[in-house]
Amino acid sequence: DFYAGLKLALTSLLIAPEFLFRVETAEPDPANSGQYRFDGYTKASRVSFLLWDSGPDQELLAAASNGAIHTDAGLKQQLARMISSPRFEDGVRAFFTDLLQLDGFENLVKDPAIYPKFNQTVSDSAREQTLKTIIDLLVRKKRDYRELLTSNETFINRPLAAVYRIPFASNNEWASYTFPQSSERSGILTQVSFLSLFAHPGTSSPTKRGIKVLEIFLGEPTPEPPANVDFSKVQDSSKGTVRGRLLDHMNNKGCAGCHRRTDPPGLALEHFDGLGQLRTVENGMRIDVSSEFDGVMFEGAQGLGKLLRDDPRLPASLVRNVYAYGVGRKTEERDEAFLSDQTKAFARNGYRLPDLMAQIASSPEFFRVVVPSGVQRATSTPADKTAAPKKTKGVIQ
Repeated sequence: DFYAGLKLALTSLLIAPEFLFRVETAEPDPANSGQYRFDGYTKASRVSFLLWDSGPDQELLAAASNGAIHTDAGLKQQLARMISSPRFEDGVRAFFTDLLQLDGFENLVKDPAIYPKFNQTVSDSAREQTLKTIIDLLVRKKRDYRELLTSNETFINRPLAAVYRIPFASNNEWASYTFPQSSERSGILTQVSFLSLFAHPGTSSPTKRGIKVLEIFLGEPTPEPPANVDFSKVQDSSKGTVRGRLLDHMNNKGCAGCHRRTDPPGLALEHFDGLGQLRTVENGMRIDVSSEFDGVMFEGAQGLGKLLRDDPRLPASLVRNVYAYGVGRKTEERDEAFLSDQTKAFARNGYRLPDLMAQIASSPEFFRVVVPSGVQRATSTPADKTAAPKKTKGVIQ
């Protein structure tokens, strides 16, 4: 039956690994006997998905076909072309959407009685504001990556202007805007995206915000809380400020170890409510945003931004995340020396993101093939031009 045959053909196509995944293929390395290298098309895909979040274009495929991508000059020529392309912005958007967990906006809800200004338009605008800020600062202006935590330059539209309580007189959908010092805004941590995404539906959450500061920007994950934790004190919003409730909560010995680490960065952001609106009072009490982190005292969001900007873990974490994102796996101990060298080069180049992407994508480590146990070592006969090299698919990186 024709339709039964069509169903079988489509089913087999849709479940094929080559359809569902990017299958990486290795071949014997003619320059190193007994070793493997990625074939040209695998190299092209790995570079293209890192820089453009898409498959290779015709010029990159041609470099893969004629072998130019296997040479340092040929690879660097393609990287320079791709980074200068408008499509590079698409790749940076995809990377930071993943890093900042902006897909969380798909399920973000706020209590309409507490935050009447929140709606789907504000949610979409908050996500776009952060991505526009990143693209302008890091791609178009090629500024220091660390300025993402301190710069008060951004973009706003009319829905966001209502949340930020600032006038919006532009006839355009979006307009550039610089927050004044009095606004306490300092980088993307004080934009509606971060502040609303990492909060509760009806309140702020210093703990959630602190956890994400450590996880996203410093590369320090926080373990899950014990299953039997009593959250009643911290959830009782009728009693004073969040700081006071968290201090009570930290009397629980099972919680204090993590909370002493996660809460200080979040408490510095408490002048912003669960939607990201500026406030100075909670339940009739003045909010204290002084804090201490790693033995350093600081004040509020601007103090936190400066503290993070000067923390060497900030650029090191970005280097680790870019590399892991590009190779599609978590980093391991064997990567540490390479990551350390890349972090030093990142600093020498002024912490510029395009340079970081290029230096990682041009490194031999980015294309290193690790042969799984049980796979026969490569054999090649370069003199035999007609012999097709044996290939192995799905080599574990």
